[in-house]
Amino acid sequence: MRFGTPVGPALGSFPMTPMIDVIFLLLVVFVAAAIFAQAETEFDIELPLSSESISSAREFTQIIVNVTREGRIVVNQRDLSLEQLGAMLRRVHELYPDAAAVQIWGDAGMSYQTLVDVLDQCAGADVWRISFAMSQREEAR
Repeated sequence: MRFGTPVGPALGSFPMTPMIDVIFLLLVVFVAAAIFAQAETEFDIELPLSSESISSAREFTQIIVNVTREGRIVVNQRDLSLEQLGAMLRRVHELYPDAAAVQIWGDAGMSYQTLVDVLDQCAGADVWRISFAMSQREEAR
């Protein structure tokens, strides 16, 4: 005759260890994604101000092109020449012909010619979905 509590798993119980593992894995994925998304923009760029700027959601195939005051072109924390930027945009357009998009983070003091050069590379790669990042202008009270 046996006395005491049964040794096996109780009926109707839910295994918590796998659930905790999944939650921690999701937490790591979301933290890593947030860090990489933030690392794509150069922090030393002073965006131009606009009173009519609107916020938009980032698309999966959107490439962020940072243009510094000195005219450097930075994508994914790598300096690129205009030819390298054009080659990269052509590859993205080949992979996603209808979804390729570019968002330009240009410094407020950059050369207008540099902006035109970046736009020429976009046009040469047949990428026409282009947006410009800007900061919201604070209204005087």
